[in-house]
Amino acid sequence: MTSDVMASSGARCDESKCVSWLLNDLFGSSFNCYSDDLFSPMQCAHGYTPRIVDAEPILRYASQWGLNLIVPSRYYTCCPPDLPPNNFTVSRHCSNSSSIFINDANNDANNAEKTDLIHNSTIICEDEMRPYPRKMANFGRREMFVCCDSIIEPTNNKTINFVDETECVPFSDEHYLPANVGSFYGIISPISCNNKGIYSEFQFPRIVNESIYPSMYHFECCKTGSETPPYINNSRFKLTVYPQIAVSAIAVLSLLLLITALSIPLWLHARTIYEKSTNTNTSANTNTRSRVNGSRPTNTNTNASTDPLFSGYNLYLIYLAIPDMILNTYLLGMFSSYANQKYIHHFSGVIIHDTTIEPFEGAFVIACSTANLYLNCVVSYEVLILLQNSYNATRCDPPSLVKVTLQAASVYSVAILVFIIYYFIGREQHKSYYQGDFDTYLYLKDVNLYWSLVVTYIFPVIFFGYVWITIWFCGYMPSATGRMKQLVWYFFRIIVVFYVIWLPGMALLVVGAVKNLDYPGFICIGYLFCGIQPIVSTCMVMTKSDVRKYTRDLITLSYVRKASATS
Repeated sequence: MTSDVMASSGARCDESKCVSWLLNDLFGSSFNCYSDDLFSPMQCAHGYTPRIVDAEPILRYASQWGLNLIVPSRYYTCCPPDLPPNNFTVSRHCSNSSSIFINDANNDANNAEKTDLIHNSTIICEDEMRPYPRKMANFGRREMFVCCDSIIEPTNNKTINFVDETECVPFSDEHYLPANVGSFYGIISPISCNNKGIYSEFQFPRIVNESIYPSMYHFECCKTGSETPPYINNSRFKLTVYPQIAVSAIAVLSLLLLITALSIPLWLHARTIYEKSTNTNTSANTNTRSRVNGSRPTNTNTNASTDPLFSGYNLYLIYLAIPDMILNTYLLGMFSSYANQKYIHHFSGVIIHDTTIEPFEGAFVIACSTANLYLNCVVSYEVLILLQNSYNATRCDPPSLVKVTLQAASVYSVAILVFIIYYFIGREQHKSYYQGDFDTYLYLKDVNLYWSLVVTYIFPVIFFGYVWITIWFCGYMPSATGRMKQLVWYFFRIIVVFYVIWLPGMALLVVGAVKNLDYPGFICIGYLFCGIQPIVSTCMVMTKSDVRKYTRDLITLSYVRKASATS
């Protein structure tokens, strides 16, 4: 017997019910009827049951995720669940799928017209053997269809639906995302069901089996079940999560120590200036009264502090540490949430492999990188000016605290602007994807990549290279002695951080974001560089004697003892 046999429900096998994402780039970004045993199991809409079409040849394709596997794929069709399982042979009746994007912003007003797109014969099937179009499931405003050799009329003008008789479905959301969970270094797949619409009852994940590749599982979303942890806590998961937690925790502690150690003398310096200003005003008023009363003026500044002024270069260190502190605190919080089995569908990190495509984390990392790199460029330029004056035996004072603060505020403003632009382009990119407008999605993805790459990385690299080449070829470095030599080490810190840590780390993040399925570990390694950089920076900063003193005073509670002695 053939698949033309009708089930007791009045339904027949129907390839337009296929909702597999496998090889969709070959079929106009549409659902199709090809599946494998690795990433794309057989999936059918409306509660239909998939069945292999044995007469169709096996296709082979190269898998992603860096596995270097040639995976076989089989053609299947979707049949009513009430068909007898073994007394008939299914056959192919339809072409490969195609899709059309309905480029109409008035989505709701034209819903009826779009729904009737296939049935009104607006689509023309050119194959004489398969002249009848059948509508498949939509993805946003993208209409998908197959051309078949017969017409299947809906019963009572309604789509036949077996969802009520179905206990589990093999997809995890309303867009038919395959319910897969795998363990690869750098990519975490959550076990989570977020189905909506007619599938809203299927919210309980249930592991089905381990696939042909180790540590790769299929699960189903069922109507009943119990709560399941979202992540498989195996060795690959631990290797992805726990090193980042450790590195970011050390980075946060070292940055907190540095910021606190430098903030205390900064506050004491500001308080001293305020007290001097207050005493000066008081002395002026006293002198005025003394001249009126004919008395001698009183010297109120005999005990003025002899502590050295707080250097503007040390204030740069505080402003440089703030973006690193914010970024590593965020990474520490996110990766700790993964370790604690916390998963939020609409707010997940880049390493979480789902279809949310949330732009926040990418925009956040780029904004912090912008602040860090541009501040390093500002500091390197100030060091260049200082070394030039030292070479020419010209006196040059360090930048004032007000100047440093204004420079940092300007850089932070640029970073915030970068975040806003990247985030809102990412939102439009996200919106285009779920509307099925994949061309616009890819275009916006490229736009966000290239402009952020130029503004955030290429500009600072070119400027920093100019400063470094100027210092090197003009011979400014050997002219530094004494306290100036400490600034040479300060500049050396910037070189080490820039060329040894930041550039490789950012390169890994960029490549990993673009090719995350081919190189899944790149983003994770890039994040490790984001934690290693402030740790190395803190160690390099300790080559400045005053910073060492401030840190030692903090650790030994010197400020507390001084306060107790004067009270």
